[in-house]
This record gives sequence, structure tokens and C-alpha cells, in this order.
Amino acid sequence: MKNSSHHAPRDESGESRGSTHSQAVDEASVVRDPALLTRSMRATLASQDIDGCGLRLDLLWQHDRYSHRIVTDDGTPLLSSIEGSDEDIWPPSPPLQQLSIEEIRPGIEVALLVGMAGKSHWSVSIEPQPDRTGFIFDVACRLRELPASLGSRYELHEADATRLEMTGLDVGRATLVETGAARWAATPDTEGALGNTIRWKYSISLN
Repeated sequence: MKNSSHHAPRDESGESRGSTHSQAVDEASVVRDPALLTRSMRATLASQDIDGCGLRLDLLWQHDRYSHRIVTDDGTPLLSSIEGSDEDIWPPSPPLQQLSIEEIRPGIEVALLVGMAGKSHWSVSIEPQPDRTGFIFDVACRLRELPASLGSRYELHEADATRLEMTGLDVGRATLVETGAARWAATPDTEGALGNTIRWKYSISLN
């Protein structure tokens, strides 16, 4: 049986880097991913099984919002959220401008994010899965107008990303999951959505 918990992030030598809250990008990560040169702050969650096999979720400040990516223990990117711009009323993923990290159980932390675009407001919670190596994403959007597009979308980076799987979770509405060769998406059922808060929930975990 696998279990998930929060751990301090580790650099490529395996040494702990201490705090997982907002911090400057370390040199090792910049070497592995040059795109991090334009992102000045991040927070990190981790999920690891009893055999020491784990995933790390990095929250990265990208222009005017937080993006996120899932990487292996050694920092190899597997997939990243596809973000929009400040001109997008309906961006491909939730536009998240505020972040806090809270401990929900001893040793277990959750990332809480909120943001807005156009007239709509989004909120997201991300936490390690309790019984697998992976993360649970619980997303909500308060709609003031009918959405042209709504969901969470990802780009896969490595062939090794096939080690991952995305699963839609029940929140009273169907969460539809699409897993193509290069892009994944989790989208909600938006029937009767206007004026309501629409939720979608999914997990990304090791196979």
C-alpha cells in the first residue's frame, strides 16, 4: 500500500533544501529547466511512497499568475499546466494570482489558490493523495456568464510522463478527462452553469 505525505524538496544531490514555501529558484532547477529563469518564486508539495518513489509539484510564478508542474524526485519535468494571458477571459487553466500553504493534518500541507479573469472567480486546492503517489486537484469557478471554455489543461514534457495517469473524481458533476499523447485536460459538465459555482476534481498520480 502506498501513502503520500509532504516532504522538504531535494536538490539533485539528494540533500534537503529546507522550507517548501516561497523561495528563490535554486541553481540546480535552473540548469534542468531554463524556463525557470523567468520565474522568481515558487512553493512545493511532495508525494512519496514507502519505497521512496515520489513526485514533486512545483507552483511557479509565471508573468501574472501561478502555474504548476509535476516533476520526478530528481527534477525532471513530466507535465505542466497550460496557462493563458491577462487578455483571456476564459484561459485554458484557472488564472490563479494568490497562493497560501496550510497544514491540514500533521505533516500534510495543502496549496490553496484563488484568482479571477473577466467576471468569474476561480479557486483551487491541491494536496497529496492519501493512498497513492500523486496529487488531488479540487477546482471551482463562480460563473457570471456562460463559459466559452472551462477546465484544467496540461502539456506533457517527457515520454516518461506515461508513468502518470489522470482520473476524474466525483463532485456531483461529471469531471471529464482527456489524455492525449501531448496534452491532457480535465473539464467539468457546464450544463445549467450560469450563476452557479461549477466544480471539477481530478487526480494525477503514478500508475
